Amino acid sequence: MSSSRSKVIAILSATLIAGGVMIAIRAPRGHDPRSSGNGAPSGPVTKPDTRAASLPAPGLEEWSQKIAGTDLRDFGSLMDEAMKIGDEELRNKVIVGIVDRWMLEDVDAFNKYIASLEVKGPPLHLAAVMGALQESLTKLDPDRGASDEIFVTLQRLISYLANHDPEKALVWSKKYLLDDTLESSLLAVARGMARTDVDRSLAVIAEIKSPFRRSQALATVGAIWAARDPEAALEWAGDLPYLSERALTLNSVLMAIAQKNPKGAASALQEETKIIAEAYAKERAERLAASGKTEADYANDPDSYNEAVESGVITPPTSPDLELLENAAKLIAEKIAGGDPAGAIALAESLPGDYLKLKTITGVLEGWAKSDPEAAFGYANKNYPDNTDLIKSLYGSWAAKDWTSAADGVSLIADRVKRSSALEAVITSAAVGNNAADIFNYVNKLPPSVSTDGVKYAAATAICEHSPQMAWEIARGISAGSAQYRALKGAFAYLVIANPDQAENLLTSANLSSDTSQKLKDMLDAVVGN
Repeated sequence: MSSSRSKVIAILSATLIAGGVMIAIRAPRGHDPRSSGNGAPSGPVTKPDTRAASLPAPGLEEWSQKIAGTDLRDFGSLMDEAMKIGDEELRNKVIVGIVDRWMLEDVDAFNKYIASLEVKGPPLHLAAVMGALQESLTKLDPDRGASDEIFVTLQRLISYLANHDPEKALVWSKKYLLDDTLESSLLAVARGMARTDVDRSLAVIAEIKSPFRRSQALATVGAIWAARDPEAALEWAGDLPYLSERALTLNSVLMAIAQKNPKGAASALQEETKIIAEAYAKERAERLAASGKTEADYANDPDSYNEAVESGVITPPTSPDLELLENAAKLIAEKIAGGDPAGAIALAESLPGDYLKLKTITGVLEGWAKSDPEAAFGYANKNYPDNTDLIKSLYGSWAAKDWTSAADGVSLIADRVKRSSALEAVITSAAVGNNAADIFNYVNKLPPSVSTDGVKYAAATAICEHSPQMAWEIARGISAGSAQYRALKGAFAYLVIANPDQAENLLTSANLSSDTSQKLKDMLDAVVGN
């Protein structure tokens, strides 16, 4: 046995037997994260795997030799083996030993292993590794601990703890993170705490300095709180002092309430938007008075008005904060419109600001399209004949319920361009249900007058992820060069990943422009390494 190998085994043996310190303790800002008090992080605590066979197991010395002697490429399998150790104390020490060496010698591979556990690993395995990681991180020397790779590991740990033990996540965040990274983690911690202790969560939010992160945190906590106690959450959100934070938080709260009580949410939306609009109008009037001019003065001098708005001397006529409620307004209207379209329309018309009204009407049409799509189209065609986006939203919602019926329903649209736009929305929505073969056959059967480049492009991009070869065939039929290249590129990217040989054959046999062929060949070469 080489001297270096013997040294590694000796270190690992000492670590396993002591269950303690290896390498050098990293304790920034005078605190040891392994301490057991005040919610500080600690090592792994796992339950034994009762499925493991009751056989004589290796002891500490044998495990230390196995950890030191195993190729790092096999550490995933070694960890699986360690998880089967019946003795909890031994199992935890062995897992720490594995993580210690992995962190020292191939942290990138360790991060990938954690990622795989997050996606498909047994929860107890992930918990055990994260517990060990808390101990292993404290043993890194300062230079190693400051590396980018370790920082990624630390962020994964904090993200995990934010969901499973937010108090520990808070300790780790404050100790090791700075600036926006810290504030982002505090947001995650607040979210985790809100599930059990809203007051504690709000105390964490109070520490967030960034208005953007604080608004995100308030909105997130508001949604969680509203699902449990809608009245309390609504009262709290409505009392937030800053209008932008209030509007954004109300948006989340009302969306949560709308899931079970859309009409109650509608009443609250009307009341809260009225309060925000009135507060904004009062502030605007004060600024207008301070400017020494009247509305009429500015109306007669557009240049002066634009300059005053841009400089902040006065504000626009409608509160931009109202726009932050668009998702709630749209969802509430959609929920109501399925059974009471007239009531949903009345809600939209009662709200302040043209932008918010229009977004609410979008929700009306999407909800109405699920119950009576032809009536919804009749309303939209009469009241918003030139709004293509509304028509697309309507048909997209119709297609989500019955895409073939929606495809036939585009015949209701007289204008050819608008009809094509609606069909694009139908196809895009239909692809969500993984109907690639049906979409492919449908597009191929369309008459030339209907099968526009826009329709083909929508179909190709919609199905390229799941059926890249079908998407490729559709894209080849696009006549416009730039649109064809974008569609071909999207399909080819998935083809190259799935089957490089097939991708090369398709490219060789396709009759494409030399420029397009070369660009796609460059993509292929980059993947296969030519």
